[in-house]
Amino acid sequence: MRVNETEWRARVARRTPYGKYRLSIRRGPFSRLLKIGVVAVVGGLASACHTTLSHRIIYDPTPAVERLRRNGTIETEVDALAKPLIEKHESVGIVVGVLTPDGKTQVFSYGQRAAYDPTPPTTNTLFAVGSVTKMLVAATLARLVEEGAVRYEDTVRSIVPPSIPLSKSVGETTLYQLVTHTSGLKREPANLESFLHLVRYLFTGQNVYDYLTRDYLYHYLNECHLPPAKLRRYEYSNVGGGLLGNLLELKTGMSLPNLVAEKVTIPLGLSDTVFYLNDERRERRAVGHSGDEPLFMPRNIPQPIWDLGEVMRGAGGMWSTVDDLLILAKAELGMIENPVATTMDACRKVQFELPDEGIALGWRTNRIDDHLLYYIHGVMNGHTAYIGLNEKTSVAVVVLCNNFNWDDKVGHNLLLRLSSAYTPGHTQLIFEAPKISD
Repeated sequence: MRVNETEWRARVARRTPYGKYRLSIRRGPFSRLLKIGVVAVVGGLASACHTTLSHRIIYDPTPAVERLRRNGTIETEVDALAKPLIEKHESVGIVVGVLTPDGKTQVFSYGQRAAYDPTPPTTNTLFAVGSVTKMLVAATLARLVEEGAVRYEDTVRSIVPPSIPLSKSVGETTLYQLVTHTSGLKREPANLESFLHLVRYLFTGQNVYDYLTRDYLYHYLNECHLPPAKLRRYEYSNVGGGLLGNLLELKTGMSLPNLVAEKVTIPLGLSDTVFYLNDERRERRAVGHSGDEPLFMPRNIPQPIWDLGEVMRGAGGMWSTVDDLLILAKAELGMIENPVATTMDACRKVQFELPDEGIALGWRTNRIDDHLLYYIHGVMNGHTAYIGLNEKTSVAVVVLCNNFNWDDKVGHNLLLRLSSAYTPGHTQLIFEAPKISD
């Protein structure tokens, strides 16, 4: 039976013993010490959560490759990876898209569009895609560089108006350092304001970035002192991604949504890859749910839509559909003609290698066995997104989920299985006859 979100929240509240965990602390010296202790404990948990990054859980692909090569089906492999997540209530809904070397796509849907709505997600259901946004902003930057409008060597100080004070180290930071996460900026601002908003989020799911206005960002950048350029190392930075989008706005005089649309999404025909949802798209969205985060909230509670504002939207503010991301994958693999092909090729060029992955412009790479896998794993309040591709075998996988889950258990596994099952240069699986023992 379908119920609305208000009724669903009421049901969850009735069966969740929140009251047992409420603290009632009286005033006085002891209460202040107790409050400090509570904040310290929560702070430690928050800090641990805050530094956690997404992970790809990889299973041995050999049995799956053997199944695929013995007349198995892609659907069987997707079912084996995705269905258990629904059955174990790790995810409310999942939609998986697969692109094969013949240019054909298949889409598989599981679960529900919302915990209170049994409607399954479809090819045009919108999901928040988190850091997939960074790849599209990186492509926008690359197009602007091709056009001569900006240079990767342009500094923050050269773009921000002189009337806005900046620390010397921030002012010397380049667009290239921002797009490759080598600026020295932390993942989020390292201050009390950021900490308090994180703690609030861990209990309530409220927007962790709603304090990060344009004025606040530049005040922070004036007080922020980064390591010398030669000592800067890779450090994933959401605030750096937000700053990059803001700088492109200042440089071009266009809003970031309009800029990304003009340079990337409209030329590619990505009609549902957007920063904001109108009424029609809002009706088609998958409702986000708690998962691994917020830490102190039960799993599968509907989450609010976050407005990342003018600053942080460049770090993770976009929405998309499996249909659009499969079109994007086709363009990346050269299966369709598009005016941004040169830009896309440039963005996939690996800039430097880390011990376990390569860093390109917006993309990451993993080398597993003989396969070089390009991927992006994005998380946003209540949603998880994955897009991965293999240039050599011309396969791609898209996974969209309406829960916040740090671990990818479907995307990389499916991409690795297909990469191993297809022979480079062939558009069909090469079936092997079963071996007959003597």
